[in-house]
Amino acid sequence: MASQQATNCETTSAAHARSYALGAALALAVGTNLYRDGDGVLLAPSVAVVALHVPLFSLAIFQLISSRQNRDKPLLVTPAFCNAGLMLAAMGGAVAIAAVRGDVTVGLLAFVFFAVGCRVLSFIMALMAFCEEQIASPIALMRRLAPFWFVCAIVIGGMLALPCATNPGVPDYKYDAFGHISACVQTAMSVACLQGATALDIQGDLQPFGQLLLWALLQLSGVCFAIIALALVRPFLARPPTVRRVLSIAILLQLVGAAVLFPAWNASDTPTTLSRVWWSLLHSSSALWNGGVTLSPAGLANYLDAPLVFLVITALSVIGSLGIPVAIALLQRAPTEVETSGTPLRGNFPTIEALLAFQMLAITTVGLVWVEHPTGPFASNRPAFPFEIDQQQPALQEMDGPARWQAAVYTSATARSAGMSGVPVSQGTLSWSSVALMFGNMLGGGGLAGTGGGLRITFLIFLFVGMVGRKSKAAYPALPSAWRVLIAVMTWLAFNALSIAVMLAIVDAAEYGIVFDSIAAANSNGYATGLTPYLPPVAKLVLTAILLIGRWLPLLIWYWLLRSFLVRKRAAG
Repeated sequence: MASQQATNCETTSAAHARSYALGAALALAVGTNLYRDGDGVLLAPSVAVVALHVPLFSLAIFQLISSRQNRDKPLLVTPAFCNAGLMLAAMGGAVAIAAVRGDVTVGLLAFVFFAVGCRVLSFIMALMAFCEEQIASPIALMRRLAPFWFVCAIVIGGMLALPCATNPGVPDYKYDAFGHISACVQTAMSVACLQGATALDIQGDLQPFGQLLLWALLQLSGVCFAIIALALVRPFLARPPTVRRVLSIAILLQLVGAAVLFPAWNASDTPTTLSRVWWSLLHSSSALWNGGVTLSPAGLANYLDAPLVFLVITALSVIGSLGIPVAIALLQRAPTEVETSGTPLRGNFPTIEALLAFQMLAITTVGLVWVEHPTGPFASNRPAFPFEIDQQQPALQEMDGPARWQAAVYTSATARSAGMSGVPVSQGTLSWSSVALMFGNMLGGGGLAGTGGGLRITFLIFLFVGMVGRKSKAAYPALPSAWRVLIAVMTWLAFNALSIAVMLAIVDAAEYGIVFDSIAAANSNGYATGLTPYLPPVAKLVLTAILLIGRWLPLLIWYWLLRSFLVRKRAAG
């Protein structure tokens, strides 16, 4: 027995050593391929490129040899998730590509793509298995996902600063390298926090490779926050879905949304079929994950009168802010009394959350139309226009009746969390009442099961229950008291106030823009006045910190609010 345990330990240690060696060799190969100029041409000599790929190919050959000697054991050396036959096919394909293209570096790049894909797929499968296992413990998921998410955001932010990711002329390493790197980090962190008010123009400043990196980061962040949201809301659902089901539906919704959006784009924005596919996929993903990312500096203002864009973006934004688990529960048959016996609010949480969300949508829509009416009582109750006015987007007050209603519905759906700009919010374009409505939606944010920002409007449900419904304790077991909810609200308001105060202290600009963009950043909302690209590097890094805290603090607050019930539920399960 002891000898068998020693053998198993040796095997495990050897597997870990080979895995680390593969990671180092793969990182070396990836770094070599990233050392390119803006046209994608490798900057290192071909001999050096080949030499730097030797460790990866050596491990691949060792994989083939070891697999023939150990047919009765699982493969310990990877690129993970591939067997010897697939490895041999990939190596042969790389050689064939190099021969056809007449360039060995192209074949090397193809094999590196294969190795990275296998490694990423293996990691994702292991991570999904962990999430399924720990779905009853939100804090365990946060501990595992938060470091991985943060490292990916920082790494991608650094990669955006490379010549192969930014367009020529954008980076100025000689005179302002720190400024460019800070802009790249802020852009990556903004996308990672699902906010989308980036320092760089995604369409104009980034190469296709850089845009693809941000889309991958958007997907990764959406998945991470969707899993954590599922863990938090799971005890309130009579039949909670699995992680796999939620993510499968998310993929399906994005693909369906992209397919519907495909014919809707203007030829001036999408001159090729590939660009049309890219616009459709990115905006569909951004809407569902409430990411706030758009490929046009003017947002989607030019497409508010396009029915397909309006319907798809609005619908996906509402589903994303409400949460796929809640949407699934609303479409299922009504739960039985047995299924709801141990569930707070008697299994009615999805219905209550949805009604609250649509009430906020209706109130905000009617409010925006009323206060922005050009002859209404609030027509002149607005900040003074600055010297220069952004004319890319028509203001709500300048629209005719039907257009104003449509824009108000879109703004109401996206103001809570998605933030995919459709109307201008710069100084003078909204009345003070509309600004207050926007701030209220941002602070409230999405639902507990969604990927939106803000504190989450679910606090209104628990505040009402804590103040009115505590007499019926059997119907509301272990829910947070009104005092705990009020403490959470005050904490969130204090963080927003501190964010505004810090930005006012370090930024020399109009107070209106600083306050608006600070609240938008703290609540992960993409509506912004356009101040971010013009901030000094230090202010961009401070704004990045605000984004980071604003994305994770509400999740920690909700875990604190629900901790007693989550622990009790997990112990009972």
